[in-house]
Order: sequence, then structure tokens, then C-alpha cells
Amino acid sequence: SNSALWVWGCLIILISIIWLLMSLSPTGRFLKVFISKGPARFHRALWSAFKNESSLGSLNIIPFGKPIHVIRDEKLVDKILQRPDIYARAPVTDYPAFAEHSVLGGGSSGVWLGYRMLCEEYFSEQYREDLDEMRAIVKERLAMWKNLDQINLLQEVYKIITEIHARLFFQTSFDCFNEHSKIDFVDLIDRTLGPSVLLFNDPLNGEIELLRSRCIEAVKNSSKPHSIGGILKNAWETGIINEREARENAVMYMLAQAPTMGSFWTVYRAVKNGKQSELALNRRELVKAIKEELRMHAPVSAMFTRVVLKDDELDNHAIEKGSTIIMSPVLIHTNSQQWTHPLEHDSNRWTSTIGDGKEIVDPKTDEKDANARPKPLVDGTHGARYVPFGGGGQACQGRWFASDEMLIVVEEILKFAKLEIVEDQGLLDKPLHDQIYFHVYNRPWNDVQIRIDEKA
Repeated sequence: SNSALWVWGCLIILISIIWLLMSLSPTGRFLKVFISKGPARFHRALWSAFKNESSLGSLNIIPFGKPIHVIRDEKLVDKILQRPDIYARAPVTDYPAFAEHSVLGGGSSGVWLGYRMLCEEYFSEQYREDLDEMRAIVKERLAMWKNLDQINLLQEVYKIITEIHARLFFQTSFDCFNEHSKIDFVDLIDRTLGPSVLLFNDPLNGEIELLRSRCIEAVKNSSKPHSIGGILKNAWETGIINEREARENAVMYMLAQAPTMGSFWTVYRAVKNGKQSELALNRRELVKAIKEELRMHAPVSAMFTRVVLKDDELDNHAIEKGSTIIMSPVLIHTNSQQWTHPLEHDSNRWTSTIGDGKEIVDPKTDEKDANARPKPLVDGTHGARYVPFGGGGQACQGRWFASDEMLIVVEEILKFAKLEIVEDQGLLDKPLHDQIYFHVYNRPWNDVQIRIDEKA
């Protein structure tokens, strides 16, 4: 028994030494957090590995395998986004909700571009014809709040955004406002975007197939020719795309929940900090508030990977063909070489002259993009320090739609009634990387309960 105790003691000491040694390298620090805290703390693991790195760092997860390069410097980001011939978006092949037969899953191929061109006109300008209906949908849900004493903020914003997409895109309802619906599509969409599906391709016991079936049914029944559903339906009926392509693109558009996260954080902080009335009545201040939340809580995470197609060099680092590039907006948006006090919320680092959604997309803090920058950009260079919607030729197709959507949703919620935080578990008091949950759209770590004090 003494020998067994001795063996166990040596084993514990050995494991402890290995655990301590892991702190000496970025890969070790990443794995320590990822293993001990779980996949949901992916961004905390990245922060642990690269918080002191301002340009480029590397992870060597698989021994003798190709490295993963993590990029934080805006000049490198700009180069990567502008060179899809070297840094290509890899096709999505195993995600149970949609794959390579969609705009988002199609990599950098011409097929991807073909899908995108189908709906480009709608997301560029035509969607503006739907903004009045969008506002009416928001007000419809808010009218139901009059019978409630308090709400679950994230869940409510999810319901509003999902129902907007169902009705505007497909002229149908996903029963998001029906508390007795047989299928809770809001919950299903949230779980589909979560780490078990994102990292491990979990089909959620077949539940994702319910979403896929509902989406292709919505395409078949779309009645408005120039809506997303109408465009997909026509392309399917005329042989431009097939049923699988129609389904996967429809699912992708329903899963586009970046506006949910941007709206949640803006409303939550406004109520928490007593800024509700100010933002409700001043669209320019509201634009600035939304942009700052998109900087601090960038609503995308997994869409910023690239595969290296040929050998290259970034910041004097050799980048080998076949390796992977990660451009995490959370790390880019908190780089102290590019932002003054990046971990502090400051909406005044931004400017807004007209209070329009397009200003939310604009990457500049001011006309010369000099505000909140520790040192000026070298003349002739382009900054890429604000990338909530990506950049380059593969920037988010729905970025203008999403920006107007956030403006309308947040504005109507803040105008509706006086709101008060009931329980938030100190979410905004936590370190920034602990405020978010690894999810396609960087979900808040916990929800926030809000009391409706004075109804309009």
C-alpha cells in the first residue's frame, strides 16, 4: 500500500508540474482554460493565450500538425480579408443546420458567390420597403408585455428578431409570440448556434431537422416575389438552385441572429446605467451606443476562420500552406495598440451625424478614424480594427438590414416603458471575456431579468 501511495504521489506531482508548465506557452494557456472551463469559455481561453499579443500568435493543438494562427493586428486583418486567393474561407461541411450549399457555408468558391447574388439586391436596398412592417412586428410583441411584470430580456429579443425574419423573409410565422406553440423555435435556434452543435456537430436528437423542414416549407409557401423566400422559391422552380440549396440558405437566414445580441447588450446597458430615456429620444446617441456594443461584444465568432492556400508571410511570421487563420473580433476589438482603453465602454469614441443604420456599419470612429486610437494610422494604410460584420468581399451580406433592425428594435423597446434590472448576476461587472458564451453569435453568459415598471 505504501508503494501505491508513492506512485500516486509521484503521479500527482508530475501532473501538477505539467499543469504549471502549460502556462509558459500560448498553446498551454489556451488548453488549460479550454479543458478546465469547457468549450463555452473559448474566448476566455483565447484571451489567456494572447492577451499580451498585439499582432499574431500561434496555437499548436495537434502535435506535428499545422498551426492555428490567431490575428489581432488590423493591418494583417485587412490583408487577409483582401486576399481570398491566399486566405480562403473554408466550406462548412459538417454543421447539421446548413453546409456548403449556402451563402455562409460555401467557402470562397464561385458557387458561394452565386448564392449571394440571388439576394444581394434585397439586402442592399429593397429591404427598406419592409421597415414599417418590421417596426409593427416589434410593437406587436411589446403590446404583449403590458400583461407582464417582468421579462427575460435575451429571450424576448430572440423572439422579436426571429419573428421579424420569418414574416419579412418568408411571409409566415414561427409562432414566436405564441406561448403554447408545439415547437419553441427560439430555443431551438439558440441551441443550434451553441457550442455542442458548433464544435461537435450535435444534431440535437434530430431537432435540427425540424428547423430544416420548417424552413423549406416556408420557402415553398412564400408569397412575396422579392422577399428572400420568394427569391429562393423562384430560383428553385427555375432550376437555378435545387431543394437542398433552397433549404440550407433559408435555414442560414433564419439563424442570422447577430441583431439579437447587439440589441440585447444595448438595451441591457442602457437600463443598467440609467441611459434609457436619453437613447430612446436621440438616434445619433443610439447609433453610437450600438456600435460600442458591437465593438465590445462582437456578435460573431466562428465566421472568421480562413485556410491558407499557399505559403505567405505575415508580420515576419512564416505562414505555411494548409494552416488555419483565426481572426477573432473579440481580440481585434480589444487590442490596446489599436484602441484607447479597449476594455472600457465609451460610446463617445464614435460619431454619428444623422442617426442612420448605415453609420453602424461604417468602421470609422470619425471622419479620419482617429478617435480612440493610441497612434495614427500611417498615410495610405487601411484600418480594419472594427469588424463586427467582417470585411472585404465576404463581408456580411445582411449588415445594413441588421443595423436598421437593431435601431428599430432597441428604439422601440427603450421607448415602450420604464425598465428596471431585477437580476443580472453582475454580468457587466465581470471581465469582458467572461461576459460571453461561445456561440456562433457570442451569446451573453447569462440572461437578464427586467421589470416593466411604467407601461406606456
